[in-house]
Amino acid sequence: MRTFFLLFLALPAHAADFDLGVGYAQSRDFWETVHDVQDRTGNISEIQEVMQDRYGRPDVAYSYLDAAYAYPHDWFDSETFSHAWIGTRAEALAGGEVSNPIFPEIQAYANSTGIASYGVRSRADALAHGRSFWSFRLLGGLGPEKRLYAKGPELIEAIPVRSGTLWLAGGEVSFLDQSEFGDDFWVTSNALVRPVYFHSSVEPAPSFPDEERSFWVWRWKMQNEWLKQTETPLSSRTRFGILSVVGQTPVPFTSIPVTWDYQQKTQLFPGLGATGGLGGILRLLSDRALPNFALYAGLFGGGIGGGFDLQLGPVILNGSTYSLENSLTASHDRTRLWQATLGVSL
Repeated sequence: MRTFFLLFLALPAHAADFDLGVGYAQSRDFWETVHDVQDRTGNISEIQEVMQDRYGRPDVAYSYLDAAYAYPHDWFDSETFSHAWIGTRAEALAGGEVSNPIFPEIQAYANSTGIASYGVRSRADALAHGRSFWSFRLLGGLGPEKRLYAKGPELIEAIPVRSGTLWLAGGEVSFLDQSEFGDDFWVTSNALVRPVYFHSSVEPAPSFPDEERSFWVWRWKMQNEWLKQTETPLSSRTRFGILSVVGQTPVPFTSIPVTWDYQQKTQLFPGLGATGGLGGILRLLSDRALPNFALYAGLFGGGIGGGFDLQLGPVILNGSTYSLENSLTASHDRTRLWQATLGVSL
């Protein structure tokens, strides 16, 4: 939801009180492979045939539904945090990978989580009034989870799927600012810090007894746009320039599931190549300065990615693709993710 909301903040006469977002992304369905292996229990040749084109190719799929409502509060007098806001989010995440063809290892996860949040934030039209936008919220949630981990001879036997409940609790602070230099150069910056504690009741696998099931994750992100404005045949207000992203999973304009940090055991600093992204962006604006269309591409987190945004009044559509890294294995293999999202701000 934060991704869509930020895109609407710059509208000059728009004060959004209700935001709704839905998204879906997938590489391939890994749990289909899990079911195929389970159906061939005891037949090592058929199991190897199923997995032969899956080694070193992680898969992931996720979906989410976001809703948030903001209203003026009278708790204290503040231009920065003038509104209270309440949010709900339902997300589902599944993925896995088969690794090490010499001594095969398979691991997979799936969870569906409901998350509620409450906090304070700036007015939706803060940028239009020359102020920065801030938000702060507390969040918590839970939902069912299932996992599996098997290697070597365990693949020939029945692969045990372990089930339990995943809990999470934490907070989030975000910031957005847009500055104009002269009449034709714009700099937009937004940042996020989100510490979350995760705990799962799923028992560790017998062959992986030291697997962590409770830990903190600190997610951080900084995204910037440096845009030059000029007149072109496409739009009298065409902006183009550089798009940069710094942080874990550094992909722009993408709402990664909160539980992604749990399943991937996201580190505070996973490495220089995995925390930086750089590309180009083109924005075509109407006379009302609405971000009607945006096209961007670059190298994000060590993989090529890009996408587009199309805004039609209060509705924004997004399509994008990125190469995401799977940190569950030592080789950190990548998968190509395709995503489509829809947001509405009223």
